[in-house]
Amino acid sequence: QASWGEGCMLAVADTEPYRYLATPGKACSISQVMVPCRMLLFYLLAITGIALCCQQKVGAENCEASASEDQEVAVTLVQASVILEKKARRSRSHGLLSPSRPASAKAKNGTKAGDDVLPSGSDIWNEDLNWISVQQLHPAGVISTLKPYRQPEWRNVSYISLAVIMLLCCVAYPAVLVAGLLVLSLVVSMCLSVKRSWDDDEEASHGAVQAEGREVTSSPPSLFPELPVLAKQRLTDASKTLYTCWAYFCCMMPSMMVFGAPILMVFLARPFPQETLIALSMLTTVFFFSSSCHLLIFAGKGLNDLGLAQRPQSGSQGPETQVQHWIILPQYKEEVEVVSMALRSVAQCTFAKSKIGIVLAFEEREAEAPQKAELLKRSFEGQFQEIITVYHPAGLPNDPPGKASNLCWGFKELLKHIKSDEDIISKSILTVADADSEFSAGYFEALSSQYMQLEPSKRRYQMFQSPVFHLKNFHRQPAPVIAGTCFTAMQELSMLADSNGMTLPYSTYSLSMQLAFDVGGWDPEWIAEDYHMGIKCFLMTLGRSSIQPVMLATMNYMPEEDDNWWGTCMARWTQIKRHALGFSDFAYYFMMLPLVFAYVVSQAAQKKRHGGFAAFWRMLVLGTCLVVRLVNVHVIIGVLSTYGVLELALKIFLKFAHIRDHWTAFLFDTVGYLPSVVLSGSAVCTVFLTIMFFKAYRLLQDRVEGEPYIKTPFLHWLKICITVIGMSPVYLVMLAYALWCAALNVLTQTSFEYHVAPKPSATGSGKDEEAKVKLNAFTEKNLQ
Repeated sequence: QASWGEGCMLAVADTEPYRYLATPGKACSISQVMVPCRMLLFYLLAITGIALCCQQKVGAENCEASASEDQEVAVTLVQASVILEKKARRSRSHGLLSPSRPASAKAKNGTKAGDDVLPSGSDIWNEDLNWISVQQLHPAGVISTLKPYRQPEWRNVSYISLAVIMLLCCVAYPAVLVAGLLVLSLVVSMCLSVKRSWDDDEEASHGAVQAEGREVTSSPPSLFPELPVLAKQRLTDASKTLYTCWAYFCCMMPSMMVFGAPILMVFLARPFPQETLIALSMLTTVFFFSSSCHLLIFAGKGLNDLGLAQRPQSGSQGPETQVQHWIILPQYKEEVEVVSMALRSVAQCTFAKSKIGIVLAFEEREAEAPQKAELLKRSFEGQFQEIITVYHPAGLPNDPPGKASNLCWGFKELLKHIKSDEDIISKSILTVADADSEFSAGYFEALSSQYMQLEPSKRRYQMFQSPVFHLKNFHRQPAPVIAGTCFTAMQELSMLADSNGMTLPYSTYSLSMQLAFDVGGWDPEWIAEDYHMGIKCFLMTLGRSSIQPVMLATMNYMPEEDDNWWGTCMARWTQIKRHALGFSDFAYYFMMLPLVFAYVVSQAAQKKRHGGFAAFWRMLVLGTCLVVRLVNVHVIIGVLSTYGVLELALKIFLKFAHIRDHWTAFLFDTVGYLPSVVLSGSAVCTVFLTIMFFKAYRLLQDRVEGEPYIKTPFLHWLKICITVIGMSPVYLVMLAYALWCAALNVLTQTSFEYHVAPKPSATGSGKDEEAKVKLNAFTEKNLQ
């Protein structure tokens, strides 16, 4: 209490951390407007009071109320700010704000009847203890300041610790744990020791680094240069043991983040039930809202860039025509017409006959591969500089079947074909394309132009990514699949448009051949080759690699079973599970950090001039953003689904735990208001996001197979909007389940099986008759 005028009292109740200020007829709770700290309230009140009193020159410590109502309000605000900042603890020291516990509870704790004790969060479960409220704490007889003859009305509230809420949010959001993991990886790095000097054993410097039975890097000395990674063979026996334990721990990280954080929140719900409920509710809704806002803002920017870049650039004899292009098409049991579609899109390039080479990468275990290769080479004879075919053999050690191993073999065979000519490597761009990728007209011209505009020193570290849209068979996609198509397209488009975001390659991408050569090509055992190659390039160049967008759309198919709604959904489910296994790259990043650090501190780093400690710390700082991106992609979706279940369960326990006098209903109403508003904002953002997606669809509609069932544009968009909003919960739950399975697989398996999702067949009934006629004519012509 503070006296500042004759007959006037300013009532301030301090329950740590809540602050309450008496106003006419009702109480104003600062917590209800989400003010996080006393200092913020102090400055707001002080600024408002100073603005009102500036002409009267009223001081903050010696304010005298005048007859004017405005001056009285100003004095009140200034005095309130002074009291909140300087007198907040005085009331507690006088014993005015302490709740009274029952005598039994005090005796149980061994305290005297007059002790001042605030409850802990777990006291809400104790029926014998009167729960704290402002009405109990506030001394009787205190009157309102603004209307001196009116008794203030105080609202009963639960005791909630703001500090605990902040701590629980840090625990619940897995990205906060990244800092601890980075520190732990540095500690492991400093504990590694080498047997002897680097120069004494050249063979070991080129050896592969093994981690828990998994080949982390593969760099044969006959093809690739030395990587900035300390080989495991160079470590002492004790360091090998330590690194092996660290590798196992890294494989546990995905499970720790996906399952560890929810389990920890379950245990914390007992001592801090209300704070846990608030943290779960706010974290879930705020993440969805922030993600929706990011998609809405940057997808709109990307869509604008995409619309402006639709015109293909005409060919010229400029410097960009000096760039050599090689395109690797890995494939397994793909339809000839599907691969031909991809090759026809490449053949649109104005310099395809002189500067583009094709590598058809087949699997040796596919019996029809030689016939397909011969058919494709005859069909496109003379349209490219050259077409070479390679066959990935089966049964190689540490080489499971899949796109990554196929790419790894195809790149090695390409290097043999060009005889590892350094001049060709330094002037070439390598493009990795799915067998069903359809490039926009002018893509390779734009790619060459952007490459030549870079400084020569930066070209070797550059990667390129175009926005990928899974829209080729959009008119045949079931409703659950359409929701995934929309979110995937807008997510990739927004990440490319966000110049400050950390982008990773996805599906179809390009990079300088020099970069692919310097990092040792693709690693065959990591199933998500696109994300893994982006992370590997980042680590092996000590953070120098970057991705530049090429805003020309690449189209491909969603998995599809011909004329089978359920089969198409299951095909998409197979693809989701395979993509979720990219979770293993989170473990890969932390596996490699100690070895990169050990290499940097070695003498070899000084001789090779990789940049030393400065380059490593730059990579570590930038890599934090990369790890947070992986967490947001692979961890958050899986964790938030679990948090939703935990939040519902906690509400049920609080509601039926016989603590009706502890104001749980009021807690639910208060906690639920802001999340409901935030979720409503997320829904509005999703509606606008479907408008942008529909605009992108209209922009690319001439490249989509078939015709839409609904011809009216507005009704077509309305159908898409209802589908996306209605099916997005189903899609997110299935995605979360796939991430849970992926986290367990990373923990329990050393290699993964690559499941090929079926693509639509040209001869199936799912395609129109025109496509069948084209394929039959195409096959007969080339067989003749």
